[in-house]
Amino acid sequence: MATKMATSSASASASASASRSCMRPRGPRHSSSSSSSLRSLRPSSLRLGWLGRARLGVPSISQLGVCFAVESSKPTAASQTDADADAGADAADSVDSNLTGAATLEPLPPMTDPENLQRPARLHAVAVSRCDVRDAHLATPFDLDAYMRLPVEQYTLSVLEAGTLTRYEGQPGRFRFQVPRLQFFNVWVEPVVDVYVRVPEADDETPEVLLRSEGCYMYGSPAFDKLRLNDKFHMEFETRVRARTSGRPTFADDEDGETWSANGEIEGGRGELLARSEINVACEVVAPFHLVPRRALEKTCSAVLNGLIKLLLPTFVAQLRDDFGIWATHPEARKARVEKAEREYGKT
Repeated sequence: MATKMATSSASASASASASRSCMRPRGPRHSSSSSSSLRSLRPSSLRLGWLGRARLGVPSISQLGVCFAVESSKPTAASQTDADADAGADAADSVDSNLTGAATLEPLPPMTDPENLQRPARLHAVAVSRCDVRDAHLATPFDLDAYMRLPVEQYTLSVLEAGTLTRYEGQPGRFRFQVPRLQFFNVWVEPVVDVYVRVPEADDETPEVLLRSEGCYMYGSPAFDKLRLNDKFHMEFETRVRARTSGRPTFADDEDGETWSANGEIEGGRGELLARSEINVACEVVAPFHLVPRRALEKTCSAVLNGLIKLLLPTFVAQLRDDFGIWATHPEARKARVEKAEREYGKT
């Protein structure tokens, strides 16, 4: 799962880049192909033209002349059972992903310290998404908690299949995600994000997968380079993924549900996957956006960023649910994942 979540969190980072564009207008455009093992998830393109209230339910900023093009994958109404059934014939093939293997990577150029930015606008967004798991397989060794504790190398699903995810050689849990090229008229940019992934230890009471950004750099066209945006922003994101079941319906560190809203009962045998993402961006404000009142600019751009996260997280959590169904019910899929991890990374 950590591989999948590195991809998903990196997609949230790409969302942060889109939000930063409120100060430098540009827009991403990429495409993704659907996985053969998850036919129930159909990628769809969502364009945010002259961004307005009707599209994301956020305050209209069309008067600012800002235009984004964003693509998001969103699940159809297909059930978990249907997804599992579709995956049966292709379970062994489901190990394919955009994880290219290990490589020796040069460190990304460091981001500018927020304290060194000139009167930056500060954006913040947080969102929680959840997905019901109809059968948590609690009576088997392949239950939801066991899935959450899988080694990094045995997770296969890729939320942004068009991107490239590379594991750092000799640095467990560290990945580099190359976001597909984002295009805005004659300006293009290719964000690169370094992500640290921590999977649960055996003695962790609550199995939680943590993803945290360690760096972000945007390579782009000559026109983009002239903007020197890499010198004008600082971005941090963190995504946490947890699971709860009828046997453990609450989290010991959040029994009142203030953070996760996970204090309700769960029917016997069922479970729930939850993901919580938080993004903070500091970015210098450039012309013509310096003319917009700072509070209005920050509020509007934070709302846009929050809307983008809320588009991405449900897809990610739904794909985790379907991937768990494959792993829990198809021995050939589990075997293929172990073999792939052994073949490509020398461990299981």
